[in-house]
Amino acid sequence: MKHLLQLRHNLMKVHSRSGYIVLLPELPPTTDTFNKINIIAAHDKLPQFSQMTTEKCVTLMGQKIIEYETQLLAIEDKIPQEQEIIASEEKSKAKVGLKVFSKIFDSIEQLNTQFDNTWALLRHLYFTSKNTMPPNIFFGIHNRARLAHYKKYGLKNVYDTCKSLDPTQLSEEQQRVLSKFMLESKLAGIELSEKDKDKLEECSHMLYHKQRLFQLKLDAALKAYNMPIHDLKLLPDAPPQLIYDMAVDKRDVTQGPWVVNLQNPLKNQFLEYCTDRERRRVLWHAEEKAASNLETRKELNTSVVLEDVRQYRHIKAQLLGYENFLHLSMETKMVGSLQHLEHVLEEIRIRARLAQDSEVENLQNFIENKHPIQIWDVPFYSRLQKKELYGYDEAEWSNYFTLDNVLTLCSH
Repeated sequence: MKHLLQLRHNLMKVHSRSGYIVLLPELPPTTDTFNKINIIAAHDKLPQFSQMTTEKCVTLMGQKIIEYETQLLAIEDKIPQEQEIIASEEKSKAKVGLKVFSKIFDSIEQLNTQFDNTWALLRHLYFTSKNTMPPNIFFGIHNRARLAHYKKYGLKNVYDTCKSLDPTQLSEEQQRVLSKFMLESKLAGIELSEKDKDKLEECSHMLYHKQRLFQLKLDAALKAYNMPIHDLKLLPDAPPQLIYDMAVDKRDVTQGPWVVNLQNPLKNQFLEYCTDRERRRVLWHAEEKAASNLETRKELNTSVVLEDVRQYRHIKAQLLGYENFLHLSMETKMVGSLQHLEHVLEEIRIRARLAQDSEVENLQNFIENKHPIQIWDVPFYSRLQKKELYGYDEAEWSNYFTLDNVLTLCSH
């Protein structure tokens, strides 16, 4: 009995631990196998897409991120000393400013070109080959690349050196580059205290993920909706590609059923070719309700996520010294101010409304006033009107623009 009590005491006793295991990130390999897909090595040729795998692409991007961040820090460390050397060698302040400007921005631009080319390759693969670059892999590496891309706006030595430059000694183009860099650095929080920088980083992190969650819910809602079609007589003029995209069984597209979801270009093409007005109305309203408060699948409702996005945007604007996110957004827009934006939109609205009313009236006359034109009728009747007036048939004309023909013409 005593032995059992001692055993129980030992089992229940919590032993302290004084050792830890630290896992270091694995450095990507730099073998020739991975260098084969490096588009920087052969910028005048197309990448070898057939040899690309998910592992190779992720490893390559990991290499580029590490190289990019390391080389940015090297520029940050060297710039004060290099500025002093240039100042000691040049007597003219104008020449000093020009040389320092070139030293900073030529180096950063060279890094950006190499980094952005590789990053763009991954984005192209995501849009064209989900098997090679699946979404769950892409958005992880894409976010890492996005954060690395903004590292250049957090270089304090570079920022202070840019502030010391005299813009009047620079050309107009150089002044714009300098002004843009200074603004982006300010919006990245370079002038904030360390405490506020941490808040801004956390806010930006949450904002990105809330925006991503909104997009995921919206995409899921658009994809989840299915309108079954049991008779192709509803689509007498539909191009073969539309029938194929709608077919449930791709092995025999002539046998139903067929389904339509809210994803483009499938949804737009269905509205153009479906002769059933009621189905067009139902599909249009389904898109209006997708991911909204009227969404039947409550888990795809985005109203709460949207409020979170608005909240984090407001917090970010306040941290950076702006009244709200609208004023923050105007800093990087050509329109300049809210008043100018409202004026431009009003000018466009006046002219667009006149053109719209005229086009709707023409379309109404085209169908001989069978019924009032509604918004879900416009794609269908517009296609018929263009075909009758101009002989325009996109499905027929697309036969002249096959991929082989386009590539051949581009090569000339």
